Amino acid sequence: VRLGTSNINAASSGDSTTSLSYVDMNGAGLAYVKRSPISWTRLKLAFSAFASVGLGVMVGGIRLTGVTGTPAAGYSVDVNMTQFFFNALNRHDTTPDGETILTGMPHGTYVCFGRWRRGAAGTINRDANDWVAMTVEEIPS
Repeated sequence: VRLGTSNINAASSGDSTTSLSYVDMNGAGLAYVKRSPISWTRLKLAFSAFASVGLGVMVGGIRLTGVTGTPAAGYSVDVNMTQFFFNALNRHDTTPDGETILTGMPHGTYVCFGRWRRGAAGTINRDANDWVAMTVEEIPS
């Protein structure tokens, strides 16, 4: 049973990062409304990318931020969702599907972004050949 679902399933608009801290992925944002204060939130994320400089780990996550003027205001969390180890340069690879359930979130409206970071020095990229699939859904507790 799902109470409400928001998702994005789209080709990448192209971006890159060298950051060891999370940064938002271009074109990977959505709005989510959690209607019940006692429900849970299921997060899912998978995306493709490639390393152009330096091999190593890439980590994907989702940030949920409560919107001002709703009961969710002031709530913000980055959730680690998936990781991938690049062992070849300039080859498009897809992360394993990441899924988790959050409990204790206040009801209200959220802005959600797919995020990514490097686990070591280097550059990771997404171009028009890459894809992002992210789902945020309210489920019964």
